[in-house]
Amino acid sequence: MNIRKKLTIFVTGLAILSIAVTQISSYLKSKDIIITQTNTMAKDLSSAYADNISSLIEKENAVVSALASQRSIIELLEQSKSGNKTDQSIQIEKECNKLLKNTEKQEWNLEHVFIVNTNNLIIADSNTNTLGQDISDRAYSLQTLSEGKPITSDALKSKATNKNISVFTYPVRDDFGKLIGYVAAAVYTDTFSGYLQDKRILGTKSSYVFLVDKSGNILYHPEKNKIGEPIETPQIKNIISKPEGKISDVINYDYKGKGKIAAYKFINQTGWLLILTGTIDEVTAPVDAMQVFILTLSLIMIVVASAVGYFIAIRISRPIERLTHLIHNTSKLDLTYNNAFEIYLKGKDEIGTITRAVAEMRQVLRGMAGKLIEVSEKINDNAQYVSTLANDVKMNSQENSATTQELSAGAEESAASTEEISASINEVENNVNTIAQKTKEGADVCRQITDKALKLKEDATISGQKAKSIYEDVKQKIEESIEQSKSTQQINILADTILQITEQTNLLALNAAIEAARAGESGKGFAVVADEIRKLAEQSSQTVGGIQRMVEEVNKAVKNMNESSTAILSFVDKEVLRDYKKLADISEQYNNDSNLVNGLMSDFIHTSEELNSTITNVSTAINEVAQTVVESARGIEDIAIKTSSIVVKTEEVDEKAVENLDSAKELYDIVSKFKL
Repeated sequence: MNIRKKLTIFVTGLAILSIAVTQISSYLKSKDIIITQTNTMAKDLSSAYADNISSLIEKENAVVSALASQRSIIELLEQSKSGNKTDQSIQIEKECNKLLKNTEKQEWNLEHVFIVNTNNLIIADSNTNTLGQDISDRAYSLQTLSEGKPITSDALKSKATNKNISVFTYPVRDDFGKLIGYVAAAVYTDTFSGYLQDKRILGTKSSYVFLVDKSGNILYHPEKNKIGEPIETPQIKNIISKPEGKISDVINYDYKGKGKIAAYKFINQTGWLLILTGTIDEVTAPVDAMQVFILTLSLIMIVVASAVGYFIAIRISRPIERLTHLIHNTSKLDLTYNNAFEIYLKGKDEIGTITRAVAEMRQVLRGMAGKLIEVSEKINDNAQYVSTLANDVKMNSQENSATTQELSAGAEESAASTEEISASINEVENNVNTIAQKTKEGADVCRQITDKALKLKEDATISGQKAKSIYEDVKQKIEESIEQSKSTQQINILADTILQITEQTNLLALNAAIEAARAGESGKGFAVVADEIRKLAEQSSQTVGGIQRMVEEVNKAVKNMNESSTAILSFVDKEVLRDYKKLADISEQYNNDSNLVNGLMSDFIHTSEELNSTITNVSTAINEVAQTVVESARGIEDIAIKTSSIVVKTEEVDEKAVENLDSAKELYDIVSKFKL
């Protein structure tokens, strides 16, 4: 692509870029300004519309507040507490119903006006059909009676007309300030249409106002079928769910695929939310129309800029193309003089400067070409001489390299051998140190065994003496117990004597009974005594029998104890005391053996220390030799490396010398191409 086309494309591209940047910047800035102004205006309008609704709410609150202060209504609520209807209460009820009916007629937007007592019963109403109705299912009624303050309900369906209403209540108190009921007015939500209908943002058709209660139900909307229904937009739901946030703001959201702008404001008296919303595309439509006009004008400007750019490109590119031809001839070493470019040598612009520079360059090249021919001949001669010297140095270096490599190989083998010897000596030294350490540990163990053997002998001797003392003491006590147990035989003798006495007593009682029987009536008392003596003798006989059996069991136990004690004493005398003596003798033998092993361990430790000292000296000498050999090997290796490097460098010098010869020839061939 020639410079003419490049300049044309550059000018056209620059025009397109500048126009595009300007248009995009202006579009974005204009759109931002329009949206900012729209947000501000929408926020102000929503506040104004919310103030209108607040005024309406205050008006309705004023109506029920005025009714709540009526004396007749207060008296009606006080009498309703008793539950009894009198002529006076009936008359007051009629007056109140008439007052409520007149109020409904005066206020065109009221469905009905009614009075409720503390039992949530309607006791007076402008619509008499609802009298006596229980409205405890209505949240506003419960809230008014529990909190004792004015309440505005959310959107409700009227039980009388099934229309959408909102109830305004005002509490009624007696002369002592006690809550006795409230007055309420049911207002049609259609009332808000007169205040909110046809309210728009900058006259845009898509914009409108709608009103939502604090439960999220729509109180007013241009589409009447949505009134009373819950709000669908999540962003609006989020605002209602967080009433502690901003009371007035502007948000953006998407609804059914379209970008929307919404300005909202909370109504203080009720907590309702008023929203003014519109489509962003319609708000920014004037900016889009302006951009279409600017785009058309920009296309015309681009065409004009392209034509001007093409003309300028021709004026600039023509002399450049001619200079390019001259430079092209110069690149072919054609330095012959050409007077066709003298017209450009006088120019004062960049073209003239370039032409003068090219002319000076051609003149310098003509002078240099003559000198290069002379220099090329000298370079050729010098290159041949350097090549001869490089070959001689190369041969000598190769011989030195071979010798140093042999020395380096021998030194490396010696270093490797000394390193192996040093490693072996170190391993032997480590093993000797390990054996010495284990020997010391063995000596310590032997000393511990000696101490334990002495302790065991001492304990065994003391335990044997204690066992023998205990044995003699127990033997004496057992023998005394066996001797004392023989006294149970005396119990048997006494038991036999008692048994004989009871037998005799039994015979005497029998004889006494026989004599008493012979005596008749006079012997009955004696017979009773004789019978009791007989029974006592029988019981004594039974008791003596039990004693004899028990004594027999005791004799058996004493006999078993005698036999067991004799066996235990025999075991202690023959086995335990003898084992204590054996244990003392074994402890003495352990002591003697440990002393012998301890002596051997001490000799071995002394020998290991002498061997370790000798090995350490040998290891030090081997390490010094190894270090010397390694340093020698490194020196020889360094010499070999440097010699090899000299050979390589010499080869490079030789190659460069050959290249210099070739370059000298090429230089001569190139210089010969100049046309002077």
